[in-house]
Formats: sequence, structure tokens, C-alpha cells
Amino acid sequence: FDLAIWPLTVATAGTGTGSVTSGDGRIDCGINSACAAGFTDGTTATLRANAAPGSTFVGWAGPCSGSGGCTFTLTSPTIVTATAVSDS
Repeated sequence: FDLAIWPLTVATAGTGTGSVTSGDGRIDCGINSACAAGFTDGTTATLRANAAPGSTFVGWAGPCSGSGGCTFTLTSPTIVTATAVSDS
């Protein structure tokens, strides 16, 4: 049988800059640029946001909340939004 492949899309918001990466390296994009990758159904994804100098990462929207790491299991197409704001 074939397992479903679900898209994980990282969207960004806010006035800040930085990057979002996944633990397996398949997601690696800048804050203020969206990116995506396909993951097998049931995969546990781990995302980390890193604000650039002069910016502050303020949090996630979607399957994660808060401003720490983001870990969740993919069971459907998923959009995670990372928000950073400029310190100035």
C-alpha cells in the first residue's frame, strides 16, 4: 500500500527577517519567504525559527503555538506560519 504524502507549507508574517528550518533539513527558508516540502503521513516534523539580528521571532500559528520549537505529526496538508517583527 502507498502512504499519503502531505505538503507542509511554512508561511511567514510580520516585519522581521530570519529563517525557518526543519530538523531533517527539508525545510530551509527565510522569514518573509514561503516554502514547502512533502512528508509521509504520520511523520513528526520539527521546525525551528531563528530571527536575524534586528528582529525578534514572536511565534507560530497553525499546529504549534508559542515562540519555542514547533513539533507536530503530519496527518493532512498543513500550513505553519512563523511571525517575526523588526526591533526598530
